[in-house]
Amino acid sequence: MTARLMQLGPDCIDDLIAMLSLYRPGPMDSIPTYIRNRADPRLVTYKHPLLKGILQSTYGCIIYQEQVMEIFRTLAGYSFGRADLVRRAMAKKNHAMLENERRAFIHGEAGQCEGCIARGVPERTANEIFDDMTSFASYAFNKSHAAAYANISYQTAYLKYYFYKEYMSALMSVTMYDGADKLTAYLNDCRRSGVKILPLDINRSGGEFAAEEDGIRFSLLAVKSLGASAVGAIVRERERGGSFRDLRDFCKRVSGREVSAKGVEQLIKSGALDSLGNNRREMLSAYERLMSAASHEQRENIEGQLDFFGMGAAQPVNVPIDRLEEYPRHMLLEYEREAVGMYLTGHPLDGISAAAAASGCMSIADILSGCDSGRLRDGGKAAAAVMVTEVKRNKTKRGDMMCFAQCEDKTGSMELVIFPNLYSAVSSAVREGAVIYAQGKLSLRDEEQPKLLADMIETGDTFAARSMRRDICVRLDSRDTERVNAVKAAAAGIAAESGNALKIYFSDKRIMTALKTVKHIAVTEGSLEALTAAAGAGNVRFL
Repeated sequence: MTARLMQLGPDCIDDLIAMLSLYRPGPMDSIPTYIRNRADPRLVTYKHPLLKGILQSTYGCIIYQEQVMEIFRTLAGYSFGRADLVRRAMAKKNHAMLENERRAFIHGEAGQCEGCIARGVPERTANEIFDDMTSFASYAFNKSHAAAYANISYQTAYLKYYFYKEYMSALMSVTMYDGADKLTAYLNDCRRSGVKILPLDINRSGGEFAAEEDGIRFSLLAVKSLGASAVGAIVRERERGGSFRDLRDFCKRVSGREVSAKGVEQLIKSGALDSLGNNRREMLSAYERLMSAASHEQRENIEGQLDFFGMGAAQPVNVPIDRLEEYPRHMLLEYEREAVGMYLTGHPLDGISAAAAASGCMSIADILSGCDSGRLRDGGKAAAAVMVTEVKRNKTKRGDMMCFAQCEDKTGSMELVIFPNLYSAVSSAVREGAVIYAQGKLSLRDEEQPKLLADMIETGDTFAARSMRRDICVRLDSRDTERVNAVKAAAAGIAAESGNALKIYFSDKRIMTALKTVKHIAVTEGSLEALTAAAGAGNVRFL
């Protein structure tokens, strides 16, 4: 659709209405004709002069149900009522009823309609016009429907282009409950567009994703166990009493305001309280005591009881928060996933992402879109670096064990099928939470999500270690001096006396060469990222 719109170059709402109606299995064949005739109206032809007044606005192409109705009325003398019956038959794909109308359309019917011949349309031409309308009928669109879609399409395209952060914030706010896959896709779109996704912050986040100067702020409503009433209470308290100073202050001010202890736990795990001065391990060790003490203080204040002798429960300000070493990185990420349904500050695949890209791995989103568009076929080869999220083991009829593993990367999820001959060798590597490299054949079946039938699997560490021993090729255009200089600077920063060779492929000249100043580099995930940042995504590959 994007490619067709670029070819068309729409300049009015009618162009959008037409393209939305044409981009369907039947009328799609008329798209090149529509684009050509719109560019040069002199190329428009009509099978009969009576069609000009009906099809002139669509450059000779039948696009809408309303046009078919008008053809029946103008060429054959149908009444509005009978023409509408034809429209209904098209909407219901009732080909038998349409075919029954052929004789009346061409020869007329006493007391009903004159027919094409009586109005000066040759029988052969009338048959050709009827054939065109019959083939079109299977996918006919009514113009009023397309106009409504086109109006929304234009409005959203305008907003996305001129108010990108605000538009994406609104889009993510209304779809955050539709599942992590859809939200992840929008978040990735933001990142590809250079818009930062700002982390959850108890002193800045609200009930919706919000556009800020530096990016888009994550919504508190995305945190599990924290409903709209709790988020509303937190925001109102923040507006009333100012920013929360620390964890003690937060617990004291939100306790009893529809914020449960479980909600506070999930806020800590999501990273929303990171700005309050303690690390997540320290806060998780203290929040229950702080919430309990805050609740006790509120009860005493309500009952009018004062503890003159210091015998009551400790006040929140006196509950100690022990200094503890922060959790390991992988645990922090798993806590984020538990609290929000996705990783926020990183991903388990971060350690091999650059190596995967340099190896030609595809993202899951690219695999799924490629299958959907027909670019990738059933039985085609694919490779991906993924994390295993769920493992289901099945016994075959022969008693051998095979595996269905649900996997994900930063862009989406898909199923990996591992047959017995391979699974017996890699079963220890395929476990929940494991990062693996998988390659195999795609399985595409109707009404099923694409699957990858694995013929090779290795652990992420093994894949990374194997990859880092390979030489590197960077693709550049020799005329792009800015990128050439950026690659030279990046290479100088990772140069080594010996090790992996660095090659430069100039795509415009189709020659492979080496830098005079840097022959070898130390290949690590960091150095691959540096080269990719300098050369652009997709331009760094292992040889």
